[in-house]
Amino acid sequence: MRIIGDYKPNHKPYTISSMKAYFTGFLDLMPDSIGYHIPGNMNGLWFPPVRALKNVYILNGNEIVKPKRVILYSSGIEFHNDDLLLKFWFDKNSIFRIKINSMKNYNIELIMELMPLNTWFSINDTRILEKKHLITISSQMFTDTRIKIRTGNPFILKDGILKIDVKKSSEVEIYNYFNINNKIPVNNYSDINRFSVLKSEGNMPRNFTMAKENLIRLSMIIPGIGYGLTAGQPDFPWYFGIDSMLSINGMLYSGFFNLARGSLNILARFSRSGKIPHEILQSGKIYNDGDLEETALYPYAVFRYIKFSWNLKENLHLIKTAGESFNYIMEHGYSGRGIMEDPGAGSGIDIDTITFTIMSLKELMDFKNCDSEEILNMIDVLNPGEKIDGLKKIINNFWLNEKKTFANRIIDNTPYDHGFWTSILPFYSNLATNNQYRMFADYNGGLSSMKSDSGIMIDRSGNTMPLNTGMFLIAAAAYEDSENALYCLEKLNNSFERFSPGSCPEISNNSHGCFLQAWSGSLYIESIASGIFGIKIENGKPVSSPLKNHGLGHARLEKLRFGSVLYNFNLY
Repeated sequence: MRIIGDYKPNHKPYTISSMKAYFTGFLDLMPDSIGYHIPGNMNGLWFPPVRALKNVYILNGNEIVKPKRVILYSSGIEFHNDDLLLKFWFDKNSIFRIKINSMKNYNIELIMELMPLNTWFSINDTRILEKKHLITISSQMFTDTRIKIRTGNPFILKDGILKIDVKKSSEVEIYNYFNINNKIPVNNYSDINRFSVLKSEGNMPRNFTMAKENLIRLSMIIPGIGYGLTAGQPDFPWYFGIDSMLSINGMLYSGFFNLARGSLNILARFSRSGKIPHEILQSGKIYNDGDLEETALYPYAVFRYIKFSWNLKENLHLIKTAGESFNYIMEHGYSGRGIMEDPGAGSGIDIDTITFTIMSLKELMDFKNCDSEEILNMIDVLNPGEKIDGLKKIINNFWLNEKKTFANRIIDNTPYDHGFWTSILPFYSNLATNNQYRMFADYNGGLSSMKSDSGIMIDRSGNTMPLNTGMFLIAAAAYEDSENALYCLEKLNNSFERFSPGSCPEISNNSHGCFLQAWSGSLYIESIASGIFGIKIENGKPVSSPLKNHGLGHARLEKLRFGSVLYNFNLY
């Protein structure tokens, strides 16, 4: 198993996972509740879309045994006490194993709170069936999930509390009986050091490695849906359109081509006439069929994946879906809901929708000399160069010269600045002029009201996200602003493990978000590769133009995967 670290047993949450299951608990083994989608019930052992149990702990008489030391792994955890060792882990077949070893004959019991539960937005109709040495948990709604709990030790099951007599040792295995070993290409924990290895002084190499680990930890195969990147723990353990697409560069710079393809494939499967869904639950239900920014960004993600993987012929279905997404945007127009979920959403044209459409069209243009009839026909029909020119004029209409920033939304031809982070997107995508960036980054420019002690603020609430901070690091590096790029790097490093060990959080300065978030890890990876090392694709291969005056000393990024070739880059 891959080790994350050695930690004090405080009451911080953690998640361990395999490809088909995950467990969310607390480092001190104290039973508790977490999550708001199913209030207080997002933790526990899940074989998506069904939960088997909520909490696991040890009782010595009437007292809960607290560990003195915790060692956390990507797919397991060890709780150490003086003469006692408790281990949870997932094996390669996604079987959840529990093992207790005791040096003495303690009068202890292993306690499991069997609280079977169907995933959020589903009717909960589950059953617990007890037989000798075996307990079966079934769901009447999700009949392809049947969870078995097996132990050789004596046990008592009463009112959903399973008590297992331990004595000196005990072993339990929990698995989904119908969990067939799918032979689909995936990325797993062994791929973390196979591609994109960062070597430097300080905490960057570990944070970079753990950001990649976070992507694997959040990847999941869910029956009837597919394999892809889930958004975050504890409240978003399912698939999101915008989260997957804003994570695409992080996946690609990590060399996780299978994960990128699987994530795009899920969105293609659940798309409707090119409209990309926002939220696909573990049940397979589409909770939100998508906002404009997701559909606008999907072609960008597809063509970035094909550019990195060189895998064009096997992905015609993704290319065709990208074409449908272009058609949807062009036919629908640009007015409608964007990425911000504020009360005024949908009342005008959002800057993210326009920016993402340009990004997609520019990626399409990079394939103008390819031999794909599907892509060449798309270029002929769309005429992307002409459309980009027209959309750049709209971007300029968002610019507020007196405020030295980009507006977030245009309503009835009037630009409005709501203080949203989306003002940085024209800089992230390198669509703004050098003069606009200079004005924005000036002491009284738009950036001055967005910077904080923890990074770039989401809005005027004061919360900051690694997503926004990472995007602005990339923007600052592109406009040769080393000072602000390094400011962002410092804030990204400070946010790491803020609320959970080995985890990039959703929000840097507020524990109310996910303690483990996919796009946060992805933007850290992209920030290092694209921002600090300045890696971009030119003439069919990656080249590097590193950040100047970085003060980071010598660093090296080895084994960056591009097609079948591995590249090395240096930072001096």
